[in-house]
Amino acid sequence: MKIEQLPDEELARQAKDWRRRALHGEADAKGLAHRCEVELRRRFGMPEQAMLELQPPSLDVPIPAPRAPRWRRRLI
Repeated sequence: MKIEQLPDEELARQAKDWRRRALHGEADAKGLAHRCEVELRRRFGMPEQAMLELQPPSLDVPIPAPRAPRWRRRLI
């Protein structure tokens, strides 16, 4: 199978099918799913949602105060 020559719709269908098979434990499916997904990213770029998830978190989040070890906490 020449992944580079597949039409876009067929490539997306193949990637989905191979990923499903890989999740069900088929031995060689993970590698083929990865190859299809790499080709999809090469053609269309990374989805915007995935790019948003890769951005570092802002530093405005308050850092919680450290808690005492469990054995030092008082029991009520």
